[in-house]
Amino acid sequence: MGAVPQSYQGLASGIVATAQSLGMVLGVAISGSLFGAEVQKLLAILGREPVAVAGAYRHAVTIGAGIALAGAFTSLVRGEGARGRNFKLKTDNRQPAN
Repeated sequence: MGAVPQSYQGLASGIVATAQSLGMVLGVAISGSLFGAEVQKLLAILGREPVAVAGAYRHAVTIGAGIALAGAFTSLVRGEGARGRNFKLKTDNRQPAN
């Protein structure tokens, strides 16, 4: 938030909160879809529901951990220039009418 001018920090905060919420919702939806598909696949193969659910859970968590590690790695290697220090916001410099 330090890269955003003070007059736009409320807007930037709202955008960040929306992006975080959208990421959480998509993460739950995608992992739930993967889990459901994997349960059906393993149930057809193994025929035992507890084993299929446990296997599907393991797969969903493994995929989620891989995505989280990829995100952490990307965040670590992005470099100093990507932190927004050179961010320039075009502002309206017109004077108010009297």
